Amino acid sequence: MSSILHAGIHKSGNLWLSRILRRITHHAGWEHTSWVQQHPIHATAVTWELSYSGQADMDFMSIVPDGCYWRISDVYREPLEDVKAYVHQCTHVWCHSPIIPRSLEVLPLFDKIVYLIRDPRDIAVSLSRFVFTPHVRNNWPPHFEKDPESFLRHALDGELRDWVAHVGGWLSIRPRIPFHVVFYERLRHDFDAEVQDLVDYLEVDLPDRAVDAIRHEVSFEIMHGSDPDHVRKGRTREWVRALSERQKVHAIRVAGGMLELLGYPFAADADEGSSNDLPRLPRRIAADLLERAVAQAERGPLDEVRRVAGFVFGDRSLQVKANRVRLWARDTLSGRSS
Repeated sequence: MSSILHAGIHKSGNLWLSRILRRITHHAGWEHTSWVQQHPIHATAVTWELSYSGQADMDFMSIVPDGCYWRISDVYREPLEDVKAYVHQCTHVWCHSPIIPRSLEVLPLFDKIVYLIRDPRDIAVSLSRFVFTPHVRNNWPPHFEKDPESFLRHALDGELRDWVAHVGGWLSIRPRIPFHVVFYERLRHDFDAEVQDLVDYLEVDLPDRAVDAIRHEVSFEIMHGSDPDHVRKGRTREWVRALSERQKVHAIRVAGGMLELLGYPFAADADEGSSNDLPRLPRRIAADLLERAVAQAERGPLDEVRRVAGFVFGDRSLQVKANRVRLWARDTLSGRSS
């Protein structure tokens, strides 16, 4: 039996992948073990209103410069004094963390690692709707936006840059710490083939027709029915309809290098049903190409000037700007990143 780490930046389809992994291990006959489910807080946590059903049962880890933490959503967290013991007790751990030096000590503790990638333009669109759900409003810092369109307008640039850094960081360590990559779009296009690749990587034996059962158990209809706030549409290429032409151009300017490296289409009229327009992981990624793709999304001095000018002269109200400045000042003084 193995310990599995499932990683990916937020709103990449992580809940879907986590359910797929859980059903694969179930049908393979694995005994599911959990840290959080054995912790005293679990009995209370299952009564909390969280983001999705079963979230209190999920082993979730954050890797940060000052250590590692296990947490339950954004509501509760504790430091991990013995990361190795935590990993040993968990069948499946979920992680959103980017790669930092500490990651190279933690990741090898897992037997299997699966990294999920999704088009950042769709991530931004999905996030712009998710931040207006009751869970986010009650548990996240306020964003002060009035609707998803205004959130997307103001957050797109940061989401694109964060995605490039996250994906680039993970791909940069793959030669040293091999892991399996799953593309959300390929999973949507050919579920059976992608799940079979995942099963092969995990080195598990499934009974006949197990993939058919898994496809039904994690179908959009079932997941949307139980978690409508977290599983809203489950589509690909939502960005084609949601982004303005200016936003589409900006996405290519910031993330074009990484999108091209992974085979994501630039054009809005690409064939959604064609396998030729699906992303894919190159057999070998040249280090210099990866570095250039990451560097393209890094803010230079002119980008910082534009960001400040956009905030000062942008369309937010004076009250919203004042609120955001107060929030930034509070987080800076408390040592949190902005």
